[in-house]
Amino acid sequence: MPKEEVAPEEKVEEKPAIQKCADGTLYGQCSTNKPKYCENGNLIDKCSICGCSSGYFCNVASGQCLKVVEPKALDMLAFCKRIKDLGLKNAWLINLPAIATSDISLCGENLSCFLSLAYKNPLACEKIEKLQYYANLPESISYCYLSVGQKTKNPSWCEKIPKGDLKNGCYYYIAPKTGNENLCEKIDLTYGKIEGGYQFGNVSMTGNPIDNCYEKIASSFLKESLCEEIKDAEVREFRCYTTIAMAKSDASICNYIKNSDIKNYCIARVTKNEFLCENLENAKLSTGLPLRDTCYSTIGMEKKDFSLCDQAVGVYRTGCYCRIAMDTLNICNQCGDQDSCYRELAKLKVDASLCVKISDSTDKRMCYMEVAITKKDASICNNVTGDYERSWCIEETAKKLKNPSICEAIEKWGYKDSCLHQSIGPALDLYIEY
Repeated sequence: MPKEEVAPEEKVEEKPAIQKCADGTLYGQCSTNKPKYCENGNLIDKCSICGCSSGYFCNVASGQCLKVVEPKALDMLAFCKRIKDLGLKNAWLINLPAIATSDISLCGENLSCFLSLAYKNPLACEKIEKLQYYANLPESISYCYLSVGQKTKNPSWCEKIPKGDLKNGCYYYIAPKTGNENLCEKIDLTYGKIEGGYQFGNVSMTGNPIDNCYEKIASSFLKESLCEEIKDAEVREFRCYTTIAMAKSDASICNYIKNSDIKNYCIARVTKNEFLCENLENAKLSTGLPLRDTCYSTIGMEKKDFSLCDQAVGVYRTGCYCRIAMDTLNICNQCGDQDSCYRELAKLKVDASLCVKISDSTDKRMCYMEVAITKKDASICNNVTGDYERSWCIEETAKKLKNPSICEAIEKWGYKDSCLHQSIGPALDLYIEY
C-alpha cells in the first residue's frame, strides 16, 4: 500500500513583540501624559522633546515641567531669598517690606529703596531731598521725579526737576502720551545737545526735539493742524502731513504740502496710484531717501504686486519682493538674504517653526529669542543654543510676563540670579514699560 503523504508542518513566524512602556506608549515616543517619554521601557521626564501641558514650562536640565504661578500669587520674598548673590539678595530683602507696604519710613537711608518706591509713593522723592547725605546728589533726586512723572504722565513732577536734559526728557516723554502740545514748548534746546541731535537722559534723537515732539503728538492723535507748528519743512510735510493723510486715507491733507515731490508722493501713497511714482525721478529727502523707489516699493507691497517692485532698484526692490513673498507665500526664496527674511517672517507670524529654516547660527538663535519674547512663551527658549543666550531669552520672557517663577528653568545660578533680580521689579510693577 502506498504510504500516505504527510503535509509538512507550516512554520509560523513569530512576530516581534511590540515594545511599549507601562502606559502603552511605544519605545522612543512621547506619552499622552506630558512630559513622559518612553525610553527602553521606562517612562522618563523629557519635556525638551514632549513639551509641557498648558500652565507649565520646561526645565530642560531636569526634563520636568514646572508649574507657572500666576504673578498675583507669587511670593516675592521667597524669590528674593533664592538669589545667591548677596548684594542682589540683600537689596531686595531690605527694600521689599517697604515696597510691599508703600511705607517710605521703612527705607531708612537706602536710596534704591526710595527710587523703587517712588513709582507707588511719589513722596519718596521729597524724602530723598530731605536726607542730608543725598542733598549733594541732585541728579538722584531729579531721576526720582523723572521716574514719577513718566509713570504718572503728570507734568507737574517735571516742574520739580532743575533745568537740564532730564527736565526736557520728562516733557518729551509725557507730551505724546497725553497729547499735551504745550509741553513741547517747555523743552529748552540749550540742554542736551549732542553731535547730530539731542540726548535727554537715556533717550537720544536726531533733529529738533520740539519739532519731533509736535510730530509725535500730531501723528498719534491725527491732528494735522498741529503739523503747522513744526519748523523743519521735511518733518512737517513728509513725516507729519503725509503720515496723517495715509492714516486717514484723505488725500486732501496732501494739499497742505508745498514741496511738489513730497506732495506727489503723499497723493500716490494715499490713493495707491503707482503712476504718480514716475514723477518722482531723482527726488530725494535730505536724509538721502529716494522718493521714487520708496513710492514703488511701498505701493508694490501694499498691492502685493511684484511688477511694481521691479520699478524700484537696490534694497527697495528686494525689500518689496521679500515682503510680498512673506505675506502671500510664506517663503523667502525671492530675497537675497534668506536668513534675515525668515527671521523677519518668524517675527511677523510669531512662528518659531520658521526659525529652523535659518542657516546662520546667530540669526537662528536671535530668531528663537525674538519669537519667544513676542509670544511671551519661555518654552521656545529651549531651542536657543548657548547657556547665556538661552538664559537671556528666559529672562526677557520672565520680565515681559512679570513672573519670576519662569526663571526656575535656568540651571546656572549666576544667570538665574540675574533673571530673578530683573523680573521681580516688573512683577511688583516698579518699572516703566517704554
